[in-house]
Amino acid sequence: QQVGTSGQSPEEVPLAETDQDLLPALGMSILYNLAGCDQSNCEEILRSTGLIPKIIGFTSYCRSDRTYTDTQWKVLVTSSLQLLHRLTSINGEIGITLWHKVSKHAFLLRNLAKILEDCRSSQESRKLVAGILRNLAVDGNTGQEIGCIQVIIPRLMQEFLSHGQPSVSHADHVLRKVAGQALAMLAMESVQNSSVILNETGHVFIKELTMMIHDDRHRCVAASLLRSIVLQAWPELNESDLQAISYSVREVSY
Repeated sequence: QQVGTSGQSPEEVPLAETDQDLLPALGMSILYNLAGCDQSNCEEILRSTGLIPKIIGFTSYCRSDRTYTDTQWKVLVTSSLQLLHRLTSINGEIGITLWHKVSKHAFLLRNLAKILEDCRSSQESRKLVAGILRNLAVDGNTGQEIGCIQVIIPRLMQEFLSHGQPSVSHADHVLRKVAGQALAMLAMESVQNSSVILNETGHVFIKELTMMIHDDRHRCVAASLLRSIVLQAWPELNESDLQAISYSVREVSY
């Protein structure tokens, strides 16, 4: 049985009041499993005219119709994010084609940004959004487009830093890790995104990263992100940043 990114099977998505109203969620959970079983199923998904735009349409928080209740719509949003996360994680040539079809949708990044920004969105939804952004940012040009949407990097940083509070659950740790991975991909080979990340917190971020390197749970993602920022935004680092980095590298090396 295929397991969703939340640790629960997509079949467990709560088909609330009226099963008929949530048939799209059931359909997306079936597609989620099919996409994970066989790449030929992914080819069929690609060949289905209008299917991917329909899936992406369910990521919109700003719907004009009232066909679904707010609770039902949240189920649909989560189901669509789970499926998009899987589709953008597929390897090989079919994965590249899927990635391209998903990433080039006109409203996808806008919808993902709104989910990150909305205080009503669930932790699971934000984690899935961060994972999708991480997958899409593999392409440098798409990473630049993501960075140009002003809300995305600040919200990812907020999740990665956990609002300045320590992570208290496994779900917290996973969200921090995925948000950090997304930031690391966005910073890689991008001076613009690295500069935005560095200056978002007034250079406090460098000190946060050097502290995280000493934490086994976040060491790899913190080191990767720190490396990208140093390589891409070196001229913007001040003496305090360089001292913190130098000290942390020496400590980790011993």
